[in-house]
Amino acid sequence: MRGKGLISMKHTAALCGIGEIGKSTLLLNPKYGNLLTIGVILTNLDLKSDPLGENICIEGCTKCIDACPVQAIKNGVVNQKLCRMNTYGKTARGFDTVDCNHCRVICPMRFGRS
Repeated sequence: MRGKGLISMKHTAALCGIGEIGKSTLLLNPKYGNLLTIGVILTNLDLKSDPLGENICIEGCTKCIDACPVQAIKNGVVNQKLCRMNTYGKTARGFDTVDCNHCRVICPMRFGRS
């Protein structure tokens, strides 16, 4: 239950200046908060990097950590097995559902900097 791909899109986005990784390990962007969907195109082109993104995660804030019903967020790492077992479900008809996104909803930077 630990997702690993060829490349971590979240970490790549942070290194490209799109945002910073918050305590919940969600990508936080100053304009869009944690409401981003990212994708990656792999290339061998020599591209110039943007500067690192601004860190908008509030120092001392633990709302995302405290809101997790299964305490999956600890020391800057998410226990993916605990998180995924609690997050995804199915309806009676077999459709996929997202049953938990407490860390995303409780974040004061959910919508970015106002």
